[in-house]
Amino acid sequence: MTTGKIDVLLATPEMPAMDIVAGVIAKFTGGVLFDARQKARRMWGFLGENLSPEEAQRLVGLAAEAGLAARAVPADAVPPLPEGVPVHGICPFPEGMEVAIGPTKVRRLIPWEPVRLVAAAPLKETTTTVRTVKEGPTPQQRAVGIGIMMVTGLPVGMGKSKEVKKTVHETELRLNMDIFVGGEAKVFRLSVDADKFDYASLGSPPEPGVAANFRRLLTAVAKGATMAVVNLGARSIVEGRSLAGLGYESAGDYEKEIRWLLTIQKT
Repeated sequence: MTTGKIDVLLATPEMPAMDIVAGVIAKFTGGVLFDARQKARRMWGFLGENLSPEEAQRLVGLAAEAGLAARAVPADAVPPLPEGVPVHGICPFPEGMEVAIGPTKVRRLIPWEPVRLVAAAPLKETTTTVRTVKEGPTPQQRAVGIGIMMVTGLPVGMGKSKEVKKTVHETELRLNMDIFVGGEAKVFRLSVDADKFDYASLGSPPEPGVAANFRRLLTAVAKGATMAVVNLGARSIVEGRSLAGLGYESAGDYEKEIRWLLTIQKT
């Protein structure tokens, strides 16, 4: 057995009920169930990380007692993710998909068989801008001034408008998709930004709205790549489920789930 650090991963690509996972984590850590639930929501397939071999085996055993199949793997066997190659168009065929990739939109036919994982997620993107706005007296200040003027008969100056710099934070959901192709030795990543994709490449007129077209794209790819694992986000979008409670709080959550799914396919 390896003497290095060990990760314990769920052995199957389906997410179990969070209460079951939380119960396992609580028993393993000796902590309270509330804290274990918080950890369970962010685990994304990793029951435990950077454990000793003895800790890993104990956690695998506790998972088995709860009916969860888990696997202990060397932490360095969990691969970092490759950089994504931007995909601007996908035309599905029975034998594969023709993709337009990179800044020059080079076209390439990729068979369905080596597609290992189809992943998607709604990710929060926050933009920060500094705006200059004019501010005058507030409604409350105006009301006070009018009240004084009515009592005294004297005009009350309200002050001049002034320019103020305000920092504005705006958060929106952006739909992202990644297709992982290749074998155990090397895998490459095709990345789709839903807002920058040519949906006419699917072979039928685009529908109104990005979300509907993105769902069409995911459905076409998942239908063709029958041997691939499909992550939680992609399944939810294809099935038309609500995306609000999926739990992708950051790109880190999404990428952690992908690393889990790629790892259990090769170990």
